[in-house]
Amino acid sequence: MWSSTLPTIETFNDKLIRLPQVLEISGLCRSVVYKLVNQGQFPAQVTVGTRGARWSELEVRIWVADRLVNARRTNESAA
Repeated sequence: MWSSTLPTIETFNDKLIRLPQVLEISGLCRSVVYKLVNQGQFPAQVTVGTRGARWSELEVRIWVADRLVNARRTNESAA
């Protein structure tokens, strides 16, 4: 299960990004992003205003990095 961590100095360089950027960074499609968010396996969006939603760019990039690390560990274990 994906969970965010407590704020650190790196989060001060973070910015909120819109869904198109989330899709570009993650390589996922819209429906998969929302499915994973609902399952607690992807960073949740932050509500901005009455209808807007944004994601932490840092959290999305950390999620991608975690996926890469886990995939490489799995490949090394299989070898």
